[in-house]
Amino acid sequence: MRKIFVFSTLLSLIGCAGVELPQLTPVTSANSERVWVDMDPACGVELVHSDPDDCLAYILARRAKMNIVGISTTKGNASESDTWKIAQTLVGDDIPLYRGRGGCQSNAVRALKKAAQKPLKIMALGPLTNIAALLQCHPEAAQHITEVVFVGSRFAGERFVVNPNWFIQMNLKDLNVVSDIEAVSTVLSSKIPLRYVPFEAGRRVPIQYSVVIGYRVKLPDYLHERLRDWGLMFSVLAGSDGFLPFDAVAVAYALWPKQFLCKTVSSQLVRDELIVKIKKEEVNTRCVPKNGNLLRILILSTLSLS
Repeated sequence: MRKIFVFSTLLSLIGCAGVELPQLTPVTSANSERVWVDMDPACGVELVHSDPDDCLAYILARRAKMNIVGISTTKGNASESDTWKIAQTLVGDDIPLYRGRGGCQSNAVRALKKAAQKPLKIMALGPLTNIAALLQCHPEAAQHITEVVFVGSRFAGERFVVNPNWFIQMNLKDLNVVSDIEAVSTVLSSKIPLRYVPFEAGRRVPIQYSVVIGYRVKLPDYLHERLRDWGLMFSVLAGSDGFLPFDAVAVAYALWPKQFLCKTVSSQLVRDELIVKIKKEEVNTRCVPKNGNLLRILILSTLSLS
């Protein structure tokens, strides 16, 4: 595998040689809106074949100066113990971090209850386990949650295929939904506005690792390896033009909502799927980028901030 890493790095550097990359003035958030990030990071040094998306999304939020008041971890892309261990390395000491283990007495639920005494936006980058536990244990918290940005949902009959013309047809799962379908039901019944950033949103913004190098994005070495490995996997197995930053696109929606086309949708659980349908006069919305290329440049220009 190390040989593949070295080979793909050489290709990346060759691909960027002599190419002038498009630039935008990095955009940071002037919005003082209080944000809670609930995530399932899986980019640790030990998890060689894991999804680095949450970690990149978190770094994007920090470099854009999002007003993060707290972070909680949940199982999803990795086990509960692994996501907690990884988050401790990733987050550091300057933002409160809480472990989500389910139940009313978990540190995450108690901290969320306190944070939700004032208006709060929740970025749900993993399964909705912690948010559902909060609402079950402290239903009064719902009145102060302005919205939940959730990476999930699909249209009826929609297949999550990266490249329909590729010789391998990988039909991906709506992982944040199927990992805790009961939590989805709880959050839906709360009537808190949901902003769905679905599979299609991430599919529109593929990022080649060579471009990450070209923008001189500073990341820990292990995260560079994960992005390179993940991009290679998506390219070979799914025919993608780079890795798909699903969670980072959700953060991008919170930072730059005018760059997204949002339509109101009805929401319904059908077996283990969260099915949405375009419908007027609904509270929940489904949001996808208007211009994937422009959003990619915004994301990379902001990530390039130190």
